[in-house]
Amino acid sequence: MTNFEAMALRIMGQQISTAAALTIYRRMSDVAGGSVSSEGLLALFEDRLCFCGLSRAKASFLHDPARRQAEGTIGLEDMAGIDDPAALAALTAVRGVGPWSAQMFLAHRLKRADLLPASDIGIRRAVQRARQLDYLVSRLAEG
Repeated sequence: MTNFEAMALRIMGQQISTAAALTIYRRMSDVAGGSVSSEGLLALFEDRLCFCGLSRAKASFLHDPARRQAEGTIGLEDMAGIDDPAALAALTAVRGVGPWSAQMFLAHRLKRADLLPASDIGIRRAVQRARQLDYLVSRLAEG
């Protein structure tokens, strides 16, 4: 799986189950000619992406990184050599990619072990357990 495909999967998987995201991804891959590439996505109209199971918003969101990748304004395949602040800035400039998605992409896809996605519910629950709190930490400072 390429970094572009991983980001596309991350975008389409927002606020749905992993099983649903993978089903939609497989449908998109079939419709796009066997893989989810920037060129393949740009060739598909939003209606065709919605037919695969995406909402109109997510279909629109997927076109933005595809366009940026094709234009060369973002290089998802070359992200490994970019420092965290620059990578986060580039990723969050993409429609549909917020800080959490960008952090999770860096942590999981690019194996940035020193990056802590502080807004992640799993991280917040771990802090709650570690500190033996009877409430969920509402916000962790980032910086």
